[in-house]
Amino acid sequence: MVGAGFKEVRYNTREEKDRAWQRFQDLCAEAKKRGDANRREMEKRQNEWERRKSQSASIRGDIEGNAAKARPLSALERGISDIVLFPLTIIERIIGKIIGRATFYL
Repeated sequence: MVGAGFKEVRYNTREEKDRAWQRFQDLCAEAKKRGDANRREMEKRQNEWERRKSQSASIRGDIEGNAAKARPLSALERGISDIVLFPLTIIERIIGKIIGRATFYL
């Protein structure tokens, strides 16, 4: 360990040794401060990554759900919709003839 090396180094005066020790302590404190700041930044980025990952999964689920709903109707579904919509189609054509507008034919 670097701190243990101070016991072996000989300085000319006690003041030089004290200044060197204080400088070493200041450097250690600065290294710890920077390490803590880097750790907090990494945690912040990790949390942001997790939030975005979760949001992306949710949006992907919505998109996949919408895509599944957008599939073409089956023959049975088309048959049921024709039965339900047929009276409305007839009414639309009759009203169109009454008011003289062209209607869209299905």
